[in-house]
Amino acid sequence: MSDELIRIDCKQCGGRIKFPASAAGTKAACPHCDWPVVLTVPETQAVTQPPPAPDPKDLPDVMPGAPVPPVATGGHSTPKWQLIGIPAVCFILIFGVIFVAAIKKSRKGKQVAENVEDGEGGESSNEPKNFKPIQRSKPEKSFNYKKAPPPMKSEGDINFNNPTPRKAGEDLQLLGHKVEKAAVGNLQYVYAEVTNHSKNMEYFNVNIEFDLFDKQGKKIGVAKDYLGDLPPLGKWPVKAVIFEKNVASAKLSRLTGEGEKAMSVK
Repeated sequence: MSDELIRIDCKQCGGRIKFPASAAGTKAACPHCDWPVVLTVPETQAVTQPPPAPDPKDLPDVMPGAPVPPVATGGHSTPKWQLIGIPAVCFILIFGVIFVAAIKKSRKGKQVAENVEDGEGGESSNEPKNFKPIQRSKPEKSFNYKKAPPPMKSEGDINFNNPTPRKAGEDLQLLGHKVEKAAVGNLQYVYAEVTNHSKNMEYFNVNIEFDLFDKQGKKIGVAKDYLGDLPPLGKWPVKAVIFEKNVASAKLSRLTGEGEKAMSVK
């Protein structure tokens, strides 16, 4: 099965989820809100087959350069009386319905007035005879049966004690990382924290990649995450999803970003 990455949006928080095509149909937790999501391939990414080419035997014999005969339309045209008469009839019918409804409403109002004048005791009243007020029922209470999403793992729950050494002149540094299982579903994540040590450089399109290893130390896959903008002295809580099974450890393999001097605000 192809390793092409599929992108969908979480229906709970709207966050972007990326997963390989081989994981389609499985259940996983959203990396942004931990809400359980079924990984499905959107219809817009489905591969469509082009229509088959027509058989040359079914094509008409036409000499090269010969003029194409005009398509016969039958020579029929809509009569003028239909163009004028049909809208006129529709207008008359609509006007007649409105006129009849107005007459019925006028007669009903006149009948109500006569009933008021013939009220008991000779007393006038603004209400018609045998009038009964409508009893309005109290609105029912609405309940929200939507379940709350599972709590997200906080940064305080993870102790990063394995920072990656930073070379001279480098602004981006991985302060630590740890492989843990998600609270919902069967997926694992690489939880990490990246910081920007620069005071005047802003980094865009920050990418981080981890090599994944099993208990025997054999590489079995990679985990990736992405951040669009990391400001000066900013920190990035990384949460890279792991689709492979039996992952015991992870090691940083790439941390890149496009640095630009930040604009100072006076």
